[in-house]
Parts: sequence; C-alpha cells; structure tokens
Amino acid sequence: MRQLRQPEAVIAIVDDDASVQRGLQRLIRSAGWKVETFASAPEFLAMPLSHFHPVIQRWFRERVGEPSPPQVEGWPRIRSGRHTLISWWTCERASQCGT
Repeated sequence: MRQLRQPEAVIAIVDDDASVQRGLQRLIRSAGWKVETFASAPEFLAMPLSHFHPVIQRWFRERVGEPSPPQVEGWPRIRSGRHTLISWWTCERASQCGT
C-alpha cells in the first residue's frame, strides 16, 4: 500500500525588519526547517492557501475559488491545532439564502 507523504512543516517569520527576517531565516534553515518570511501580518494572511498541501490548494481553487475573509483569518488557527469555528454567509443577501 502506497503511503502519502506528510507535508513539511513550515515556520513563518513575520517581521518588518528585513535584516531580522534574514538572520532568523538563516538560523532556522540551518536547523533543517523550511522557512517563509513576511513583512507584515496582512502579507502573511493574504497567502492562506500556500500553507496547505498542493492537492488541497488545487481542490479549493477549483471548487471554491478564493477564500472568504473568515477563512483567511481562521486557517492559521486551524493549522496551529486550535479548535476553530468559521461562519460566513455564502450568498449576498439573506433572501438568496432562503431566509
């Protein structure tokens, strides 16, 4: 039976100082970890799908498209292992939702 490979863990560094980013990135990579750097929290949160396995990314983009604001905000919490409930209207007006 073929085993699926687990996605690698990624450490995200969020700091507006490029020299701090470079220094931490070098240090963490020297320990064998994969690192991504971001200059701000909004930049980090703007890339929520990049932290998921490529199969998940493709499925989501083909089926749903772009993530909603609550998904963008909630996914980092989910990835950290925290219990998270995401709720969001899926239509523009309540009358379209049948209410």
